[in-house]
Amino acid sequence: EVMEDEDDEEAGEGEEGGVQLRAFEGRPEVVQRCARVVHALMASPHAAPFLRKPSRETLRDYYDVVLRPIALHDVLHHLQHGDYDHSVGRFAADVRLIFANCATFNAEGELLLGEADRLSAQFERLLLTWVLDPQAPPVDCLLSVDHCI
Repeated sequence: EVMEDEDDEEAGEGEEGGVQLRAFEGRPEVVQRCARVVHALMASPHAAPFLRKPSRETLRDYYDVVLRPIALHDVLHHLQHGDYDHSVGRFAADVRLIFANCATFNAEGELLLGEADRLSAQFERLLLTWVLDPQAPPVDCLLSVDHCI
């Protein structure tokens, strides 16, 4: 599948395809927490269709129907460039837009909508427990074996 964006290195993706969380060291804690949420989403078995925007060649009409295409790699790029440093709400809105776009473009009952629902539920749980909860575990522990993703 050919995808629209090709900025893996800039977005912090390593050779193994995982997000290099070291790129977020020294950034505000909330950004580090959001980066770990995105990392967990990208590692999900449901994430593949949402990693990158669809290719214009493959899904031309997608760009006619969806007004603001966005994917997980775009969110990661925004995180890395400081676009969400002062707004967890904007971060959450962009992630939610990924799933809203899926619902806008795909017909009811399509399997992709189920994948979007599962990934969306995972996002909401991680946002609450890893980012918004005042009792959230320390940021360095968020991707340890002890924390369910």
